[in-house]
Amino acid sequence: MTLVRFELLPRDPSQTDFEWFGDLQALILTALCRHSDALSVMRPVDSRDAFLPHVLVNRSVCLDKLGRLDEAVDCQHEALSLSRERGLQFGELVCLENLAATESRRGNFEDAQKVFVEAERLSSDMRNSREGDIRSTIPVLAADHAYLQLEMGKYAAALQLVAFGLRELKGPRGGWTGVLIALEAAEVYGRIGQSQRALKFIQDVYTSELLQSDFLRVRRAIALAGSDRVPFHEQLDTLTTALQLTFTLGTLYQRTRVLIALTALHIEMDERDNADEALQEARTLSKQCSLGALRPRIALLQGKLAENDRNKLRYLVAAHRMAKRLPLPEITAEAGFLIARIKFAGGSTVDAHRYLHKSVQISLNLAGQIPTRARNSYLKIAWRKEAREMLRLVEEQANSEEMVRSADRRGAESYFKAVYELTVALGKADNVNEFTEVLQGSMSRILKRGFIIYLTARDKEESFESQITYDSKVSSPLCQRG
Repeated sequence: MTLVRFELLPRDPSQTDFEWFGDLQALILTALCRHSDALSVMRPVDSRDAFLPHVLVNRSVCLDKLGRLDEAVDCQHEALSLSRERGLQFGELVCLENLAATESRRGNFEDAQKVFVEAERLSSDMRNSREGDIRSTIPVLAADHAYLQLEMGKYAAALQLVAFGLRELKGPRGGWTGVLIALEAAEVYGRIGQSQRALKFIQDVYTSELLQSDFLRVRRAIALAGSDRVPFHEQLDTLTTALQLTFTLGTLYQRTRVLIALTALHIEMDERDNADEALQEARTLSKQCSLGALRPRIALLQGKLAENDRNKLRYLVAAHRMAKRLPLPEITAEAGFLIARIKFAGGSTVDAHRYLHKSVQISLNLAGQIPTRARNSYLKIAWRKEAREMLRLVEEQANSEEMVRSADRRGAESYFKAVYELTVALGKADNVNEFTEVLQGSMSRILKRGFIIYLTARDKEESFESQITYDSKVSSPLCQRG
């Protein structure tokens, strides 16, 4: 969510009526999420314009929503610099909030985190300020920061920020800010396994007149996506409608998220052709709009849809690498599990174990931040459960193979030691009788080393085992294996 105003737009005495009404019209259109229309009526400005920061903020909001993120960031930095230069604290706060949200979408999580912290520090200093609409800004800032923390796997921090935003919310929850925060809270709770609570937030705002807004209808569809309490056909209808609305709005970030949600849903419904069509469009948009935060998720879905293991691995390894860098631990864990499943099926037990161990470890660490009552639901998600079961199977197989390798090593050591002793002894024999005695003694000692029987069998010398009598202490499973 992105703030669209500093305060009720003031009027510069030097402005003509036409200029002032033009600024006001652009502000209203931006607030109504008609971003293309707002950009078309924004007037050219120069550095002497008293309200240049206001105009730049609105312009940056429109650019952001229309997917022109690089331009939006440049505009936000310019607005931020001017706000500081002119002592507009509330303007500075809005710029910081917008900048952090945009950098999050670009996948610059470290930069976004720093800007969010700076914005929160400033909002704390301004808590009792009468400049601008500070009381509505603080909950919005908390909700946007909560989503970044959610993506980065910092669930405890995300939950704290959502709770703080809801507490700070002034006025009716059915207002614009209230609806936005409720939908943000729904997404946070849904992702951590509290689907019932998430659905409750969505139902609480369902009757709000503001849900007639196309922008909020799309936002609601995204919040509902993937819920295990909403039937597939209902999710499909909601997301299909939302996709059409994004064409009207021109909100490309929203459209990309809707397409990703549709792809995941079509995969669940085993509709591969529809999934592939939606995913290709999402991939194109993510590149066009520099949506770095969404690219690992798109690569993960490409891996799921690929026709053969070679292509699956190519996409999944890319998803794993990108997600690890950002970081997006949920994507890292799921991609790691899918890579391990392919490796294990191909006989690469060591590689499978490495990816599985890390995947399960990430999931358990994330679950540790979730309230106890919801932890089991989070861990019971199908792929997380399968990852834990597969890890146990791989470890059992690895332990079994290690026992065999250990037996091989001990057997080999015993064999060569016995051969060495026999060679030395035979070199000292002076006649045939002494040679025979030495040979019989050495063979007796060799046959008491059970692993020699196993080794000779592995060398396909089974006839040797059938012709001799060996000590009863020989390990029978190993002998039978030969």
